[in-house]
Amino acid sequence: MDHLPPAPRGQWRRVQLARYVLDYCGVGLSQMRFDEAGRVVDFGLVGAELDAIVESGLPFRTSGCPGKEAAEISACDRPYGDSPPSDIASYPFRPTKRDLRKIKGQLRQA
Repeated sequence: MDHLPPAPRGQWRRVQLARYVLDYCGVGLSQMRFDEAGRVVDFGLVGAELDAIVESGLPFRTSGCPGKEAAEISACDRPYGDSPPSDIASYPFRPTKRDLRKIKGQLRQA
Protein backbone atom coordinates (compact mmCIF):
# COMPACT_ATOMS: atom_id res chain seq x y z
CA MET A 1 0.00 0.00 0.00
CA ASP A 2 3.04 2.25 -0.18
CA HIS A 3 1.73 3.58 -3.49
CA LEU A 4 -1.32 5.10 -1.77
CA PRO A 5 -1.29 8.43 0.07
CA PRO A 6 -1.43 8.18 3.86
CA ALA A 7 -4.72 8.75 5.63
CA PRO A 8 -5.21 12.33 6.77
CA ARG A 9 -3.56 12.58 10.18
CA GLY A 10 -6.79 13.60 11.95
CA GLN A 11 -8.56 10.50 10.61
CA TRP A 12 -5.58 8.32 11.55
CA ARG A 13 -5.66 9.63 15.14
CA ARG A 14 -9.39 8.92 15.46
CA VAL A 15 -8.87 5.37 14.17
CA GLN A 16 -6.04 4.83 16.67
CA LEU A 17 -8.21 6.13 19.49
CA ALA A 18 -11.22 4.05 18.38
CA ARG A 19 -9.11 0.88 18.22
CA TYR A 20 -7.80 1.54 21.71
CA VAL A 21 -11.21 2.10 23.31
CA LEU A 22 -12.63 -0.95 21.54
CA ASP A 23 -9.74 -3.17 22.60
CA TYR A 24 -9.04 -1.89 26.12
CA CYS A 25 -11.97 0.10 27.49
CA GLY A 26 -14.96 -2.20 27.07
CA VAL A 27 -16.61 0.04 24.49
CA GLY A 28 -18.58 -1.65 21.73
CA LEU A 29 -18.86 -0.38 18.18
CA SER A 30 -22.58 0.22 18.75
CA GLN A 31 -21.68 2.77 21.45
CA MET A 32 -19.69 4.89 18.98
CA ARG A 33 -21.18 7.42 16.58
CA PHE A 34 -20.00 8.32 13.10
CA ASP A 35 -20.65 11.29 10.84
CA GLU A 36 -22.01 11.11 7.29
CA ALA A 37 -18.46 10.55 5.97
CA GLY A 38 -17.95 7.58 8.32
CA ARG A 39 -15.59 9.41 10.68
CA VAL A 40 -15.77 8.66 14.40
CA VAL A 41 -17.37 11.60 16.20
CA ASP A 42 -18.22 9.91 19.52
CA PHE A 43 -16.02 7.24 21.07
CA GLY A 44 -18.63 5.99 23.55
CA LEU A 45 -16.94 7.45 26.64
CA VAL A 46 -17.66 10.56 28.70
CA GLY A 47 -15.33 13.52 28.19
CA ALA A 48 -13.13 13.06 31.27
CA GLU A 49 -12.56 9.35 30.56
CA LEU A 50 -11.67 10.03 26.94
CA ASP A 51 -9.46 12.98 27.89
CA ALA A 52 -7.48 10.80 30.31
CA ILE A 53 -6.97 8.14 27.64
CA VAL A 54 -5.76 10.71 25.11
CA GLU A 55 -3.50 12.29 27.73
CA SER A 56 -1.90 8.90 28.44
CA GLY A 57 -0.69 8.76 24.84
CA LEU A 58 -1.23 5.00 24.77
CA PRO A 59 -3.66 4.89 21.81
CA PHE A 60 -1.06 6.57 19.60
CA ARG A 61 1.84 4.25 20.42
CA THR A 62 3.21 1.62 18.08
CA SER A 63 1.25 -1.51 18.88
CA GLY A 64 2.01 -5.18 18.53
CA CYS A 65 5.60 -5.07 19.72
CA PRO A 66 5.99 -4.29 23.42
CA GLY A 67 9.52 -3.93 24.72
CA LYS A 68 11.52 -6.89 25.95
CA GLU A 69 12.98 -5.05 28.95
CA ALA A 70 10.17 -2.62 29.69
CA ALA A 71 6.75 -1.80 28.28
CA GLU A 72 7.90 1.77 27.61
CA ILE A 73 10.59 0.60 25.17
CA SER A 74 9.29 -0.42 21.77
CA ALA A 75 10.78 -3.63 20.41
CA CYS A 76 9.75 -2.83 16.84
CA ASP A 77 12.54 -3.20 14.35
CA ARG A 78 10.95 -0.52 12.14
CA PRO A 79 9.71 2.08 14.62
CA TYR A 80 9.01 4.65 11.90
CA GLY A 81 7.67 2.13 9.39
CA ASP A 82 4.41 4.01 8.86
CA SER A 83 5.75 7.59 8.80
CA PRO A 84 8.86 9.72 8.91
CA PRO A 85 10.15 10.92 12.31
CA SER A 86 9.15 14.47 11.30
CA ASP A 87 5.44 13.53 11.12
CA ILE A 88 4.97 10.54 13.41
CA ALA A 89 1.90 8.39 12.82
CA SER A 90 2.56 5.76 15.52
CA TYR A 91 4.88 6.73 18.36
CA PRO A 92 7.52 4.12 19.26
CA PHE A 93 7.91 5.94 22.59
CA ARG A 94 5.67 7.76 25.08
CA PRO A 95 4.48 10.97 23.38
CA THR A 96 5.86 14.10 25.02
CA LYS A 97 3.65 16.99 26.16
CA ARG A 98 4.46 18.71 22.86
CA ASP A 99 3.51 15.56 20.93
CA LEU A 100 0.23 15.35 22.86
CA ARG A 101 -0.65 18.95 21.96
CA LYS A 102 -0.08 18.05 18.31
CA ILE A 103 -2.14 14.85 18.62
CA LYS A 104 -5.03 16.73 20.25
CA GLY A 105 -4.98 19.26 17.42
CA GLN A 106 -5.00 16.45 14.87
CA LEU A 107 -7.98 14.80 16.59
CA ARG A 108 -9.93 18.03 15.97
CA GLN A 109 -9.12 18.01 12.24
CA ALA A 110 -11.65 16.85 9.67
